[in-house]
Amino acid sequence: MRRYSLLLAVFAMLIGIVSSDSPVLADAGLVTIPKRGSVQLTIYNSEDITLVRERRKITLKKGVNIIEFAWAGTLIDPTSAEFKVLNKSDKVEVLDVSYPPNRHDALRWTVNADVSDEYLVQTEYFTSGITWRSDYVLIADPDEEKLYFRNNVTVVNNCGEDYPDAQTRLVVGTINLVEKIRALAQPYPKPGKPTPKREYKRKLRKAEELMDKAPTGRAGGAFRAQKAKKIVKEGLSEYFIYTIEGTETIPNRWSKKLKSLEGKDIPFELFYRFDTRKYGNKPVKCYKLKNDKKHKLGETPLPDGSIRVFKKVKDSDDLSYLGQATTKYVPIDSEIEVNLGADDIVTTDFKKTNYRVENLNFDRWGRVAGYDTADEYTVKVKNFGKKATRLEMMRYFSGDFDLKTDAKIEKMNANEYKFHIDIPAGGEVKFDYKITTRHGTNRKKK
Repeated sequence: MRRYSLLLAVFAMLIGIVSSDSPVLADAGLVTIPKRGSVQLTIYNSEDITLVRERRKITLKKGVNIIEFAWAGTLIDPTSAEFKVLNKSDKVEVLDVSYPPNRHDALRWTVNADVSDEYLVQTEYFTSGITWRSDYVLIADPDEEKLYFRNNVTVVNNCGEDYPDAQTRLVVGTINLVEKIRALAQPYPKPGKPTPKREYKRKLRKAEELMDKAPTGRAGGAFRAQKAKKIVKEGLSEYFIYTIEGTETIPNRWSKKLKSLEGKDIPFELFYRFDTRKYGNKPVKCYKLKNDKKHKLGETPLPDGSIRVFKKVKDSDDLSYLGQATTKYVPIDSEIEVNLGADDIVTTDFKKTNYRVENLNFDRWGRVAGYDTADEYTVKVKNFGKKATRLEMMRYFSGDFDLKTDAKIEKMNANEYKFHIDIPAGGEVKFDYKITTRHGTNRKKK
């Protein structure tokens, strides 16, 4: 059963009826409020905040009307609630906002209507507890050259309120809040000065600029059989908005998963990486693809989320599970890299072949003031697979040093180098490298 935790009540007062010494609400007449005409949700996942916009038609009597907004049992930020008349706005004026005594879950707008009429009104507020998450499914072909790519988004409602037939937008991007909405939603002893929400108000209002551009087709019953919905992506300054086609009904304490993106025969690269600082003493298997048109992606940034990877079994419809990883936000034209864990298809063998101290320098008292150390290594990399592959080997050095090798290397920073090693199918690659480190007075002056 739906929880009526949000309440809009209108009390109409004829100015001539209310005397100066009568309580304001003594002669107020309660006007029945129809259900929401439309609901729009813009969900900012990075800070657990959702902009809610509700529209409905209400009848206002000529004179002063009091509209009460209540949020018992929800995670609404009471300081963010706003009321406006969308049609005939020149006939209605919001006089003030007040908080009923002995209540911590309601406020009242006092409005004056020039004429008795039906008005289209909008209430707008921020709430916490509505979130969305993204997940990915990758299915590689038996030869691990192309894959099936699917991105899903799941909307979860734990805010304490049902939102039937709501237009839903999911915002990819990061915002910063001065205060958390969940904290602002807690009961307060009495109204104080306005909370400092201007910083996030400014950014969240940008989302409203896209509200009128949204698809207006309605989806019908929320849980009846229907075709898969499209998710329209639109850029908005530093954010990206995913607009779910039609409307969605997500009751409180429910969640709903929707397909956001799907691609077939997407090319990718399989390679191995060896990095003792991050992965231990075994190479890990990695998939790499790029969020661009060449890889049949690149229409929108990809939100952060979990990735599950499978591989088709040759001559079968079965799938083998390869592993799971997570990805951060991936802008357009950026790479997606999935670490599938240690794999014995490629092995490495390090052997220290020589060590010596050389180039000794002495001070005037005959003590050693500077010297060099030379470390020499031999590395063997074997590929037990049936296809040629490559290995990225990360090595870290410190101090004032020189690196010499016949292998292909890439300097990542002052102390980090990446070795690029191509290994033939069923083959072995062997190479050497030498590190000469200067100590004491032998160090180069910078």
